[in-house]
Amino acid sequence: MAKIKEDIFSGFSGKLGNVIGCKGKNGYYLRTKPEKYKDAKSKGQMKQRSKFMLANELLKNFTPLLRIGYRDCAGKRTGFTAAMSYVMANAIEQTPEGASIDYEKVKIAQGTLTTAMEANVKLEKGKAIFTWINNSGRGDAQEEDNVMTLVYNKMTRQAVYHLHTARRSDSYCELPLPEEWLKENLTVYIAFENEERKCVSNSECLWNGVCEKE
Repeated sequence: MAKIKEDIFSGFSGKLGNVIGCKGKNGYYLRTKPEKYKDAKSKGQMKQRSKFMLANELLKNFTPLLRIGYRDCAGKRTGFTAAMSYVMANAIEQTPEGASIDYEKVKIAQGTLTTAMEANVKLEKGKAIFTWINNSGRGDAQEEDNVMTLVYNKMTRQAVYHLHTARRSDSYCELPLPEEWLKENLTVYIAFENEERKCVSNSECLWNGVCEKE
């Protein structure tokens, strides 16, 4: 409640609506009542932030590969930013427990180059062995196309990858891995890039889980 000191043209002290009257050194002054703080983070914003953090935590481990893998669809964005957008929109699921990544839906590369035929991976102690059928001559597949391979450890949040492991015509390549990874939760991907380094294929997830092999 505001109290007028003398008349309506003199100063007052107290509250009058959203106006507060105060007495200072040089007389009375007015100030507005501060609004109550409201948390600007809506549920939607919190979900989006959670997705962003998950995608960033994953993709930051192989940024150089993403610069190549998302070059075709980056436009004015960086390959990393394009990959972030894709993963957030297509590979992160919202559950009652929170957001989680569906690693089989993650793409480390996106493009129009012909993919591998019957690509497979075998996990051995200290390495991942990739095989595929040489489908050079089908579509725009060429013998000289470079192979890109990646293994991501979901337990340690580390990645091992190679940008030019082999050529399409080789039908075989190996990617060295830490020996202790054999019993850990891994996701494995393969993709191709043409020799001119102007076009890439969509990546494929070849493995997602724990290898029980001794």
